Amino acid sequence: MKNFPYKILFLCMFLPPVFYLLTIQGVENYLHRQQVCRLGNILIGDMDALLEGRYSVREEVPRNLGEYLKQSWLPELGVEMDILVKTKDGRIIYPPPSQPNQDSPVGGPGFNYLEVAADNYQALKDGLDLSLSLRVRFGGWLSIGILLFYIFSSLAVLQHFVRKSIRAAEEAEAEQNRRIQELSQNLKEAGLRLEQIRSREAEYRERMAALKREKEELSRDVDGLLEEMENLEKGLEEEKSLKEKIQSEMSRTREELEGLRIREKHPGASKKRKRLEAAQKRFKVLYKDITMTDRAVEGYLSLPEKQQLKAEEIISRLNHNGEQVHVRRKVFTKGGKKDILETEFSYAGRLYFQRDAGAGIKVLAIGTKNTQTKDLAYLETVE
Repeated sequence: MKNFPYKILFLCMFLPPVFYLLTIQGVENYLHRQQVCRLGNILIGDMDALLEGRYSVREEVPRNLGEYLKQSWLPELGVEMDILVKTKDGRIIYPPPSQPNQDSPVGGPGFNYLEVAADNYQALKDGLDLSLSLRVRFGGWLSIGILLFYIFSSLAVLQHFVRKSIRAAEEAEAEQNRRIQELSQNLKEAGLRLEQIRSREAEYRERMAALKREKEELSRDVDGLLEEMENLEKGLEEEKSLKEKIQSEMSRTREELEGLRIREKHPGASKKRKRLEAAQKRFKVLYKDITMTDRAVEGYLSLPEKQQLKAEEIISRLNHNGEQVHVRRKVFTKGGKKDILETEFSYAGRLYFQRDAGAGIKVLAIGTKNTQTKDLAYLETVE
């Protein structure tokens, strides 16, 4: 769950309702403009018949609107429309009144064509007021379709990012396993080489012992024997040096392999190592003449922020002019003097360093009075 896209999940849950409401509002506004335009065009169908008085505006408008609403597909999609048509003097033409029209039927006794025509003319001259209230009903086909569209769209987006996160996690795990296998193979090869060196070392020792015996037994050709012994001793020293180099390489490989296994089991250790590497890089860039050991960087990172600033001030002064730094004392180890110097910062802080032959400074450890015992024990191991 480390790489799970929680932000995308939140957006996929939050945005569909927002887009749904905005879309419903936009659809209502669009349909309102469209229907107002269409209804305005169909209110009056037969203008000549109205002006001749064959029927009234009160009959024409409801009939045209009724036929239009029967043919419209909007109600089936869940769109509700409330239509109101009035004359300028406030008479409601649509919806028609519930009481039946008391006027004489068209063509019947008492029907006055001139009066109807005059009334129609006046109404058309003044104009008709059309008002429309339109809304998309929740639960209708249109609203359900819009909501389903945004839900399935958000699910598709979420699925895409989840699959992407899974692929990234699988690739990282595969790379981690590949690196572990590679280091394990290197460690195995180094072990084989070490066995070969030990075998050659034993052979050299046997030959040296045989030559020593021959030297004691024979008094002649002493110079030749001594020369051969010197060559063998030189070869033995080279093999010892190679042996130490391979052992050092095996130790580093074991540490790296162990670090990878720890990071695989404990992700927090990987973050700590990244912080350590980032601090090492920063010190190398800022202080060219300073070499920081891992122990020193770890001690620096464990300090509070104020003490870190004081410690870095000492490091900066060592980098520019080490002579300006006050040396509190020289540290003497069990093996003898190693030219390790101690300075202090922020009262309880302790910094241990050496001056290299090339005029550089090597910071060995950084700590406080509370960690002084551990720091001095570490300095005992410094060569």
